[in-house]
Amino acid sequence: MRLPIWGITSIALLAACATRTPYGANLNDLPQTPDAPTSVAAATKLIFADEFAGTKLNTKIWYRCYNWAHEKTGCKTGPGELEVYHTANVTVSGGYLNLTAKHEPAKYKGKTYNFTSGIIQTGGSPANGSTPTFSYKYGYSEVRAKLPSGNVGMWPSFWLLPADNSWPPEVDIMEWQGVTPNEDQTTLWWKLPNGDAARVYNTGASLAAAYHTYGFDWQPSYADFYFDRRRIMHYTGPNVPQKAMFILINLAIGGWEKGQLSPPPTEFPTTYSVDYVRVWSKRPF
Repeated sequence: MRLPIWGITSIALLAACATRTPYGANLNDLPQTPDAPTSVAAATKLIFADEFAGTKLNTKIWYRCYNWAHEKTGCKTGPGELEVYHTANVTVSGGYLNLTAKHEPAKYKGKTYNFTSGIIQTGGSPANGSTPTFSYKYGYSEVRAKLPSGNVGMWPSFWLLPADNSWPPEVDIMEWQGVTPNEDQTTLWWKLPNGDAARVYNTGASLAAAYHTYGFDWQPSYADFYFDRRRIMHYTGPNVPQKAMFILINLAIGGWEKGQLSPPPTEFPTTYSVDYVRVWSKRPF
């Protein structure tokens, strides 16, 4: 989510937010028009799925804060974020996960913030020693989601962090800055300040208007990013992640684009709606 959690200083965090490398070394740049859908992959199997059926989140799989924090007290991280994550902002209904951001006061470590929101992740909790409930090494992960209305200040993400709680790498499969509603932003982080590989892809329509799929095809020699099952970024350099990673889905408030730190209260409440999360051993199309 462009804000690494472990192993770097606040200064490095701020630098990461302030700059973006359009295309990193060894990145095979793609034209603006993405690849057409490709054929079904052989020998693929579904290794993880949550369809968000029923009325409650499966808390045996998902934890509603970062894995170093206690969800009963809430959590937050990083500069550029205006929210505190609360469990009450995470709901399941009608076959969808709902991460809802609200304009309301929230205290965290002696400071009062103006927004609350929701996060889920499979990286475990303090109660189990931050051991992931699910992680994987290589495969194709995908969510189908509708991003929150309101635009300004909205910062939903679908991303991966290492199961051993190190950093880097980090894989931002999808990030969105509401002030640029047509843009799907993807990033592969490997080691600051040596660089990253990133792509800002203009989809041609607001991502808050309809459901879309966001995917990541990860194998030992490459890392490919997908929007609606069309490849939008392809990386084949030496920094393809080679360790197991866990899943995070969150709706932050704030970010790095101009205007993101001044969301009007009239935009709230607003919801990041997720239809499903699925992981296959290989790309299934």
